[in-house]
Amino acid sequence: MGSSDSNPESVANGELAHWVSKAKAGEQCAWIELDRALRPRLEAQLRARIPDALRSRFDVEDVLQSGLLEASRCLGDFEDRGEASFEAWIAEIMFNELRDKIRFHARDKRSVDREVEVASSVAARAALDSQTPSRTLVNAEAEQGLVQSMSELEDSDRTILRLRFQDGLSWAEIARRTGIAETTVRRRGTEAVEALIRNQGGPR
Repeated sequence: MGSSDSNPESVANGELAHWVSKAKAGEQCAWIELDRALRPRLEAQLRARIPDALRSRFDVEDVLQSGLLEASRCLGDFEDRGEASFEAWIAEIMFNELRDKIRFHARDKRSVDREVEVASSVAARAALDSQTPSRTLVNAEAEQGLVQSMSELEDSDRTILRLRFQDGLSWAEIARRTGIAETTVRRRGTEAVEALIRNQGGPR
């Protein structure tokens, strides 16, 4: 490993093949070193490609984490074609992750019509979800204020509710699409529904 003031490019060029080999052998610590070596350039390239209008919805770290996870899953597909081939391979994965996130969040930009659609779906389907204490949401009287309550949630929590109740996805699939850990997705989804119940005067 290089010293703390080593040039990131020289570190990557000097150690990349070693850590790729370790990663292929199943050593998880190798990904820490690969991340350290590649992060500066990847981070700069990704940041420049995130549209200004979507910067509040996700950041470079989200892309890097989901990209590294995807790279670790399909490392067996990597073909070593020289010193720069791994960096080019993982950069392509990162850019694909970024494009997916841009499409996803651009499609999910908040609008009044979107809030009504999501709120209606949550109200209609929440009672069927055994993972959340959501029975209050199906009360017709409660639905009137649901749109306002939805608009007060964090964008990411609102997205989780839409994917769960409107699109009918599993927690695991939501985790894959958003790049958030499944346990975190499940917890945040449950807490978001509980917040909606409290705002509608349900049990605390």
